Amino acid sequence: MPSSAASAPESKIHSCASNCGAHNGPVSGQLELRQGVRGFCHYLEGFPVDEGTPLEVLLADGTWLAGVYSWSGVSARWPGLRFELGGVPQQTTDGIRRPMAVMALPPQAQLRRLSDIQHVAAADKH
Repeated sequence: MPSSAASAPESKIHSCASNCGAHNGPVSGQLELRQGVRGFCHYLEGFPVDEGTPLEVLLADGTWLAGVYSWSGVSARWPGLRFELGGVPQQTTDGIRRPMAVMALPPQAQLRRLSDIQHVAAADKH
């Protein structure tokens, strides 16, 4: 099954291409900003993080908050984690949606990919 990252258009300024700069190895659990031929992009555990990538951030009480990665592409601004809030869904131009919020992700935030957790859970079942 092809990944959504492979089918994402490479023309985005903040899209992470496979040639997005040299790196010194993965930074465990934290986003790493790199500059490549197409500009800046974030990496997590040595792999590029594209707009809309499902992630979880570790909270102070040890729980994980799930959302999707969002970034303006401006290197001076932190990326964010976009997530749905509770409450009554609202009618928008894109259909009916729940209210959303975005939390800034400082460089020291501990993150993990949601897809990694799903793969581990699937492997544990066998």
